[in-house]
Amino acid sequence: MKRQFTFLIGLMLFLPSFSLAGSPIIEDGMPHGDPPYLLSDDWRPLLRVNSLDGWQFRNPERAGWGATSGVYWGGPLHPEELTGIDSPGDRIINTVTHFKPVPSDIYTEEKFGDIELYLEFLCSDKTNSGVYLHGLYEVQIWDSHQRDQQHIQDICGTIYDYEKTVDGQFMGAVAPRERAERPTGQWQSFHIWFRAPRFDETGAKIANAKFLRVLHNGVLIHENVEREGPTRACMNLAESPFNPIMLQGDHGPIAFRNIYVRPLKSSALTNLLEEEEPQKIKEPDVIYVPTPMDVVREMLKLAQVKKSDVIYDLGCGDGRIVVTAAKEYGCRGFGFDIDPERIIESRNNVRENNVEHLVTILQEDIFTLDLSQADVVTLYLLPKLNVRLIPQLEKLKPGSRIVSHDFGMKGVIPDKVIELPLSKAGNPDDQDYEEYDDYGDHTIYLWTVPLKKEKVD
Repeated sequence: MKRQFTFLIGLMLFLPSFSLAGSPIIEDGMPHGDPPYLLSDDWRPLLRVNSLDGWQFRNPERAGWGATSGVYWGGPLHPEELTGIDSPGDRIINTVTHFKPVPSDIYTEEKFGDIELYLEFLCSDKTNSGVYLHGLYEVQIWDSHQRDQQHIQDICGTIYDYEKTVDGQFMGAVAPRERAERPTGQWQSFHIWFRAPRFDETGAKIANAKFLRVLHNGVLIHENVEREGPTRACMNLAESPFNPIMLQGDHGPIAFRNIYVRPLKSSALTNLLEEEEPQKIKEPDVIYVPTPMDVVREMLKLAQVKKSDVIYDLGCGDGRIVVTAAKEYGCRGFGFDIDPERIIESRNNVRENNVEHLVTILQEDIFTLDLSQADVVTLYLLPKLNVRLIPQLEKLKPGSRIVSHDFGMKGVIPDKVIELPLSKAGNPDDQDYEEYDDYGDHTIYLWTVPLKKEKVD
């Protein structure tokens, strides 16, 4: 498997290159102005001008879709209205029969494996639709702009939940990292990199389907989200290496245009997004000692973590700091460790806590990392290692915070030092308490960039 990576780290190594003789090479998973199908000649359209050729109705008796040359939205006075101009064209709309009866879902006659998909859609007021990769795994479409939705399933861009329920609640939905919806009546886009499920020679599934990356209106909303199985309201199909694309049509007026596909190619993006089995690179600089959970929470509190922050934990161990930050603050986090055992343990912790959409664990030498994209850096290292990190920490953005458990940083003046007595830091219910805590007090250090250096006489 290839190394898991994100747009925050290292993708600068794979910026598009240009040639006077040809098109730009754009494979970094980021927006580049015009839609991607205009910037590369290997995309092909799934919509034919003036017809629905290539598409089938899931319920032919209901139909309801047609091609049109223009889509009219009713505006603020009639926001629920969405109609097509009465002439065929290059976009499709599901209001041909005015929802009498409710329109059918539609799906492609062609079946796809690993795929990169780009499409644009327009919702009327409170429309609910969706695009189903392989007809089975839905990315939600919902008119949710500036709406405080009660359930994450009702946010545009959510990867939808499974049929299974726990205590009456459907499980498995993954909310977008950021909300990127546009107002009702405006065209929006999804750009999706999708990897099909894998099967062995006996037909047994050996790897889940995965959304490698999803952009909503050019904003990264998902990365490396696996699907254990089909999501709700999907087609009646078995998981397979190849299946169609389905568009939902029975939950409100919706129009689509500019639907383009190309095979998912091996590239800088896809190679780095795949998770590599960690290997022993070198001996760790310190032995692993978990930070008690109460100390973790005090560290995050002292750093004044907020949802918009990006946290880097250097020497992440079992990933508890970035997992806790994701669960309790909703922020994104990256854990770095050199020890293969810790990488496996922390990735399992991320999965068990259902924060894969927020937390990424990478096997890296922390002394070679570019830390400039972090808002908060957390440490539990020896004092000499903290000092060794100073040149990297000095490159953080002004206002970035650095929090260390138990160990200071010689030559740099902390903004705040908190003594945390055992009675507060120790928790006998913590499985690590008796083994590692040694019944001592704890100290937490906070620094803010730019770092304040001690004067040397």
